[in-house]
Amino acid sequence: MNPKTRKIKKNVVGWGVLPANKAGKARLWIIHSQQKIVEADMILNYYLNWDYHNQTDNTEYCIRNTATHEFGHFLGLLDVYNTCTEYSRYTMYGYTPGTNEHKKVTLECEDKWDAHATYGH
Repeated sequence: MNPKTRKIKKNVVGWGVLPANKAGKARLWIIHSQQKIVEADMILNYYLNWDYHNQTDNTEYCIRNTATHEFGHFLGLLDVYNTCTEYSRYTMYGYTPGTNEHKKVTLECEDKWDAHATYGH
């Protein structure tokens, strides 16, 4: 839907149906001519087994990891798709880490460098 014609603007963080290989999805509605974000939504996959931040259970997805990654998209950060294992530690690494991945609860230095390159200072 065109953001200029949307009457109700709500930022939503919630649960929804996503493909099995997607833990979450971020979506922005932007009026580019005004450089203005008019809405930002994040959906987490309803059908995955979620955990807040349990570091011992290897059957659940960490909601903090996924939310941090998806909020990174609100900053304009893109997914990193590189098969080199060095990149897998980045918060913005685009492949779903699967279960028992509880390390990415902040942006890593490289993620912050990307934000700095986008916004300066």
